[in-house]
Amino acid sequence: MCDFLSPYRVSGELDQYRVRVYGYTGTAGDEIIHDNNGQRFSTVDRDNDEWSGGHCSQVYGQAGWWFGACSQSVLNGRYLGNCGNSCPAYQGVVWRRWGGSYESMKSVSVKIRPTAEPQDVGESKYLRVLMLQVLGFTDCADYYASGQTTSGVYTLGSGVQAYCDMDTAGGGWTVIQRRQDGSVPFNRTWEEYKQGFGDKDGEYWLGNDNIHLLTMQKDCALRIDISDWQGESRYVEYSSFRLVLHLLGRQHI
Repeated sequence: MCDFLSPYRVSGELDQYRVRVYGYTGTAGDEIIHDNNGQRFSTVDRDNDEWSGGHCSQVYGQAGWWFGACSQSVLNGRYLGNCGNSCPAYQGVVWRRWGGSYESMKSVSVKIRPTAEPQDVGESKYLRVLMLQVLGFTDCADYYASGQTTSGVYTLGSGVQAYCDMDTAGGGWTVIQRRQDGSVPFNRTWEEYKQGFGDKDGEYWLGNDNIHLLTMQKDCALRIDISDWQGESRYVEYSSFRLVLHLLGRQHI
């Protein structure tokens, strides 16, 4: 599991998931450190951005995202298709440092994986697999370590289902967001982003509460794979990724 969200609530409700990322590498250009780092999550019905003149989510693609004032890249914006420079600015699935402010990307996959390798305590591979089967597969990295290396939907230890990417960059990635055909609208409420929505075989958001249950103990890397309508694919990776819960002026990491 990855150290991603802190389990703190007020009146049973999680709030204001602030993103922290470090250590960019990749080919698509950094956007999150530059534009989103330290920002809180906003949705169409929950304005946590820093823009004093309006509500970023309502103005820019009706997305749930970590807006500043406002963000230049929004991967949860409207799926506009292959409209190129005729797309409305900052309304689609936008990664500005590659496609600019108009182009809406064809596909996006956002995924996390523990950064630390499992400690070698001298057990055989068979014993390790047995331990995982008894204790539960907490994330896709556990499944991969057990020898299950086919990409697909897996049930994790918490009971949450997620798509496991076992092919990209060493495998073992737990996919927390995917866009590929516009079949699932992402202009959702705070509660929907909290609980998660969509189809694990297709487009979905895993849900902030589900991510919290999944990721509590280890540091995580974040990877984003992006493809445009011309058939080109690029990626970004961040060596450290977590969400921080800010409640009543106190910071919980």
